[in-house]
Amino acid sequence: MPRHTPSLHPSLQLKNVRGRRGALKDIVEMPLDILYEIFMYLTPGEVLSLSRMCKALRRILMTKSAEYVWKQARLNLDECPVCPNDLNEAQFANLIFTPLCDCCDTAKGRYFIWSIRWCYCATCFTDKKGLIRLRIRDNHLILEAHAERLIGQLEKLGESDSKAREVWIQEMKEERECRITHGHLCEKWLRMQGVKRAAQLGEIRKRRYNTQKLTDLGWGKELETIRGMSNWPSVNQPKDLTDRMWKNIKDDIIRKMEEHRACRLEQEYLAAQDDRRGLLKKCVCNLQRNNWGKVIVPDIFDLESMEPISTLIKAPVEENIEFPESLILEIARNWRTSCDTVLLNMVVTSTTPTSGLNGINPLSLATTFFSCWRDHSSHVFQYPEVLKHKCATLMLNGKSCLWNEDGKRVIFADKASFLAKGILELLGLNPESTTREDVQWPALIIECHECSILQLDEERALMSWPVAVQHAIKHDRCGKRPRMSRTHLTDTEVERINFEYIFLCARSNVSLLLHLTLLCLI
Repeated sequence: MPRHTPSLHPSLQLKNVRGRRGALKDIVEMPLDILYEIFMYLTPGEVLSLSRMCKALRRILMTKSAEYVWKQARLNLDECPVCPNDLNEAQFANLIFTPLCDCCDTAKGRYFIWSIRWCYCATCFTDKKGLIRLRIRDNHLILEAHAERLIGQLEKLGESDSKAREVWIQEMKEERECRITHGHLCEKWLRMQGVKRAAQLGEIRKRRYNTQKLTDLGWGKELETIRGMSNWPSVNQPKDLTDRMWKNIKDDIIRKMEEHRACRLEQEYLAAQDDRRGLLKKCVCNLQRNNWGKVIVPDIFDLESMEPISTLIKAPVEENIEFPESLILEIARNWRTSCDTVLLNMVVTSTTPTSGLNGINPLSLATTFFSCWRDHSSHVFQYPEVLKHKCATLMLNGKSCLWNEDGKRVIFADKASFLAKGILELLGLNPESTTREDVQWPALIIECHECSILQLDEERALMSWPVAVQHAIKHDRCGKRPRMSRTHLTDTEVERINFEYIFLCARSNVSLLLHLTLLCLI
């Protein structure tokens, strides 16, 4: 069914424009042959737009004499399908180039039904407005009005003239197939035009993405690192960049370039800090390797917060930063002095030591034990191991913190200290003057007789001083008081003991037993 002659839709009316008005108002007074000669250089879509500009142009372009203008406009397009016999050139141009739904007259996505030469938007096509299905098992849709007209024609033929009915039905089928075939050609051409148009717009956007103006303004370094600039709304437009357009978008472009530069500088600054932290960690590792067992260096997180390390890490990117060994050693000494003060306050607050009167540092006593917040009941450790205990710089969420930042990471182990005093008294040693050096392995080897009785094959539960205190804590938690005594081993027996294990036993002469109850190790 041919479409009606295109009408002037409100959305396609000429809008108010700035500048001079009415400059082309006398164009309709020009001779027709001149007008036709001008119009012959246009495309069907442009001629269609002209026909909707005003009534005067519409009267000129919709006459029979102007048909060759429409035809020439169609021929100006490469490989454009020919106009079908049941449509004139203006109707064919309206079918192909009008982005409107024939049902609701809105400019939305288009769905063609070529058998009836009708165009629908997605909403109307989904609702099937004005459409009926010709057969249940066929996707052939047809306008309800057109179906009524066909039924009327078929009824006029009557039932008697079966031959005429068959001829008419065959003609309708051929007409439908012809329309569908021609529609497929139109769809193919429209897709090709869409691809060409996309390429043209891409070329225009490429020309618009001109970085020379920004380079001249000193943004060359930012242009080397920026990503996605071509997708900016002010840049990704299918319009050539003129001086007027550049003036309109310049401020927005400069603002975004400044934001990018600030972000880039911040990322470079953070990257420089990470590199300096890595350098600091490397320097600390070298220092500890060269002074193994002689110096205790604070954790990297502690070092970063100390001056002047913090200032060096936060220095500008342009500065070349180094961390001398002498500087790290000095910071480590000051840090250890402050930590010793904290630990000494813990001991003094929790006990009433008399060792200070004898010139002995309470931190070096054999009875001074500390525990961590993770396992304060079973695992204890002494000074100076407490300075490098990982739990002292580890938070519950796994993040690092300053050494004993809240005062609860490391605490004085009252129970361990009390049991240690009892063990020393059993061994005949003075708890107030016995230092850690006095009870070092193998000078002092302790045997737990309670556990030795339970062992098979004459096994003996032998242990060093720190392990003996932890072993006593285990017995105390079970409500028992262990019977411990000092024992002596020969040099050969001591050499055969494997120091990789914390819990040491003697089987016959010497044997080993794993101690797997320690949850917090240094």
